[in-house]
Amino acid sequence: MKNTIKIGSLVALIALTALGISGCVSLSKKISRQNIPAGERIVRLKTKKLLSQLENSDWRVAAQASLELKNMGEASMPIWEKALESRKWQVRSWAVEAVISFLDPTRIDILLPLLKDENKDVRRKAVEAVVKVGGKPVLFKVKPLAKDSDPYVRQAVIYILCKF
Repeated sequence: MKNTIKIGSLVALIALTALGISGCVSLSKKISRQNIPAGERIVRLKTKKLLSQLENSDWRVAAQASLELKNMGEASMPIWEKALESRKWQVRSWAVEAVISFLDPTRIDILLPLLKDENKDVRRKAVEAVVKVGGKPVLFKVKPLAKDSDPYVRQAVIYILCKF
């Protein structure tokens, strides 16, 4: 009776196979032991796989993972929050772009450290994201970047300040 596949496990096995996750049989056994709904388990496994792919040294694999995560929408927010702290600037940049569309203004604080990021592209995107999500009340957070060392960051800040 132990080796009998339950309906939920069978659905998970089929879904994992469709998602292209290898080792489906062993994974489905691990999943069926947990007391988590099958759909949620599949999303967890998929997002865990995509998070590791974001850090891949092959930029094409990382870019594809970024696209898949963006297509998942708000469900991928926990992954993007981790990605904001990535060692790779490209991953941090993609994460800023992704969270703009579904970040709650009360959680703007997760973007603020990126205003001081070492990479100019991440700083520029963070400026745009902070203002887009937070609006006029957060302008004082980006104003110091009008004196940034990078001309594109300065330009983005000045443009935003003139707009409001």
